[in-house]
Amino acid sequence: MIFSMTGYAIATAEPDAGTLSLELRSVNHRYLDLQLRMPDELRMLEPLLRDSISARISRGKVECRINFAPRQNLRQSTQLDTALLQQLAQWSEQIRQVLPEARALSVAEVLAWKGMLEHPVLQTEPLYAALHALLQRALDDFSGARRREGEKLRDFLLERVAAIEAAYRTVAPRIPTAIATYENRLREKLREALGSADDERV
Repeated sequence: MIFSMTGYAIATAEPDAGTLSLELRSVNHRYLDLQLRMPDELRMLEPLLRDSISARISRGKVECRINFAPRQNLRQSTQLDTALLQQLAQWSEQIRQVLPEARALSVAEVLAWKGMLEHPVLQTEPLYAALHALLQRALDDFSGARRREGEKLRDFLLERVAAIEAAYRTVAPRIPTAIATYENRLREKLREALGSADDERV
């Protein structure tokens, strides 16, 4: 069975924590070149995901993209770390006392400050189990896509082989005559060049 080097699959799941989506795509490559793109909260699963993918795919430039959207109630329960916010305000005031021209932090910069937003704790085990099941489903779809593409490639090659064989059957009976004609033409040219009709010299 022929498997194409190109493939694509996408799968989604709805665990309690939110929505997971996983996308697999590959193009031709001599070896397995695997790139994983995923949220930080799932990053610790990367070694397991790599093992699962490499167990099913041995060649190709493969990209696995994972997205996670937490449920609305989890997003709404995100809180500011007020202690850190007050500390940041004090630091900002101290800096401006020494450097009056220093620019104040914007709201976006404050919110982006590491640890400023307190996110609810995710129940990671169910989320990881859902992601593993999602990956297996995507890998099944991915293998099916590569198999279907491989079957199309096989049919294309067989059609071309059949066309070549048909052309050969048409041409083959003419080959001896074509060779004899070419030999005679070459012999005449050699005779003209040598200025001799001596077949042994020719």
